[in-house]
Amino acid sequence: MTQRWQPQVRARARQAAATTGGIVIDTRARLGFTAAPGSTDDARLRLITQTLPPVYAA
Repeated sequence: MTQRWQPQVRARARQAAATTGGIVIDTRARLGFTAAPGSTDDARLRLITQTLPPVYAA
């Protein structure tokens, strides 16, 4: 039963994001260089959060 109403819930959320404050994208990325372990250049996992305007949410 949840499969029937889920698309409607998602469509409403998409519509609200496209007409109000936009959407927030949250992702993880490994940034840095290949270096000796413990070096300051060693790659680290970073959390990236970006707020996009309603135009991109549409």
